[in-house]
Amino acid sequence: MEVEGMQMSGVHSSEDKYLKTRGRGNHHIMRIVLVLLLLFANALAQGPDPNQGYDSQNIGPLVDIDRPIPLGGFEVILKEFIYPEDALVEKIEGIVTITCTIDIDGHAQDVRAILGPQQLMSAAEDAVELSQWNPGRLNRAPLPLSVRFDLDIRISNTVELKETTEKEYSNNLILGSLFFGIIYLILS
Repeated sequence: MEVEGMQMSGVHSSEDKYLKTRGRGNHHIMRIVLVLLLLFANALAQGPDPNQGYDSQNIGPLVDIDRPIPLGGFEVILKEFIYPEDALVEKIEGIVTITCTIDIDGHAQDVRAILGPQQLMSAAEDAVELSQWNPGRLNRAPLPLSVRFDLDIRISNTVELKETTEKEYSNNLILGSLFFGIIYLILS
């Protein structure tokens, strides 16, 4: 029995030695990871130097990206939306997801409706193609960027927008006529 006990104790001691050696390696790795995390946290806490001026030619670690936005907002796109007759009759409404690329001149290119009611997709694509955008910018320089957005198309919203547009047109027409009438009276 003593022989067996010695063999077992020998097995235990070699296992213990292995575990101690392996444990030391993990301990060193944990120290390295902790140091790296502390360095990263310190770098984040410091942030950019506020005394350093903005240099549009030097991108550096910070990049200033402006996403394209439609001139006048997404409401302008909805104003351009012409409701298809079959969708009006069937009272089809819904959200249409659009993807496109806005070029450096602010025009929508490669317009595709990827989700939404099938009857509204083509009209939504047409409305987006008519829209004008502020182009995307990288460090204030325009660049073509792909965008993805949703248009919430409702019969009531598009009818209200079209009525508002017609009222604005009527008001502008009346004001313009009055303005030119007054100028005509002054000049006569």
